[in-house]
Amino acid sequence: MTLGEATAFIPAVVASLVGFVELRSDIKRSDKVRNLVPVMIALALVVVFFLLERVIDITSPYMPWLARGMTVLAAIVAISGVLIKYSRKANSILIALVGLMLAFYWAFLSMPKP
Repeated sequence: MTLGEATAFIPAVVASLVGFVELRSDIKRSDKVRNLVPVMIALALVVVFFLLERVIDITSPYMPWLARGMTVLAAIVAISGVLIKYSRKANSILIALVGLMLAFYWAFLSMPKP
């Protein structure tokens, strides 16, 4: 496991924590679903990062569309921390940080290595 893969566990753990807190909150079911969509996207981005790193070379010059698309999804997760009203202010901050970290991973760690 590389250092980049080891640090990619951090957004997964934080997103899981935010998802657990949102599930346990006393808000309406429709609000829970709305709050959990960015969390699920963040967890999917981490899973895809790990699966693709093992199966195919994501730094290939033929795969820039993948890195760009995943970076956009991570940016959407980060923006959701600002636009969506979570049950706690800390959850908003944490999901925005998770989105920014994932955007960093997809934007910079998937660049071709010299």
